[in-house]
Amino acid sequence: AQGEYEKALELFKKGIDINVKVYGEDHPGVAVSYLGMASVLQGQGRHEEALPLFKKCRDISIKMHGEEHSDVATACMGMGNVYKEQGKYEDALGLYKTGLAINIK
Repeated sequence: AQGEYEKALELFKKGIDINVKVYGEDHPGVAVSYLGMASVLQGQGRHEEALPLFKKCRDISIKMHGEEHSDVATACMGMGNVYKEQGKYEDALGLYKTGLAINIK
C-alpha cells in the first residue's frame, strides 16, 4: 500500500507542475491538486508536509472564489485535522468552525 501512496504523490506533483506551467499558480485546478496531495500526505500521517499544501489550497481558493467557497471550507477542515493530530486543539477548533460556517451558508 505504501507504494501506491508514493505513486499518488508523484502523480499529484506532476499534475501540479503541469497546471502551474499552463495556468499559473493561482488557478482552481492547482488548488485542487494541492488539496489532493495534502490529503494523501495526511492519510500517511505526514502532517508537517500536508499543512502547507492545505494552506496553499485555501489561499488560492480565497483568491479565486472568495472566502465563502466550499473549497476554502474543505481546506480549512483539512488544516483542522492536521492541527488536531498535532494536539493543537484550539487551532483545530477555529478552523473547524470556519469550515462549518462556510458550509452552512
